[in-house]
Amino acid sequence: LCGMQVLEGILPVLITPLKDDGSVDTETVKALVQGFVNKGAPGIWVLGTGGEDMCLSMRQRLDVVEAALSVETKNTQLMLGCSFFAPEDSYEFIRETKKYDFAAYHAMPYHPKVSLDQLYSWYERLVKKADRPFWAYTSGNWAQRMDSKFIARVKGLPNICGVKYSTSNIVDLQEVAGLQDDGFQVISAVIKTFNAALYTGCKASTSIEAMLFWD
Repeated sequence: LCGMQVLEGILPVLITPLKDDGSVDTETVKALVQGFVNKGAPGIWVLGTGGEDMCLSMRQRLDVVEAALSVETKNTQLMLGCSFFAPEDSYEFIRETKKYDFAAYHAMPYHPKVSLDQLYSWYERLVKKADRPFWAYTSGNWAQRMDSKFIARVKGLPNICGVKYSTSNIVDLQEVAGLQDDGFQVISAVIKTFNAALYTGCKASTSIEAMLFWD
């Protein structure tokens, strides 16, 4: 997976704790990450929709990254979200975070109205800016539907190591899971389809519920 370890099991989605003044509660970020590392989480999905990334400023996001990556993560891989409405902000985020040690970036387009050709161009530009593995990411709640043909196209981009395919449509997930090979992993994200996702061949799933129930 472009140098990444294959993900197996439940990956907690990191929420973004804030103080009363709106600044990031960095000590709580550290405590959450440390807790997951201590429990042996295979990975942590940072700055995704469960972390309300689209509502956070550049400064807030960088504060989350700095706090999360100040923890010794051992065998827990961290994937950082670089999704912004403005592509230039995504590029800036990538530039500002290259100095840190983490496993991969992930990006999900926020706007459901852009075409698949535009989305492909967006991913193409992002992976050129990134210097490490990159996850495509789609959600039926937020983004344009990406079918298996589109995911197969994105899979061919350099640095793309997998896709987080968040959907309740198990038929769509099964088709996308069929694209898996030694260099490309598909993970799910909807808790009610977790068992079904395992039957499609997915070895890992992210979960915001794991924030509460990881044990």
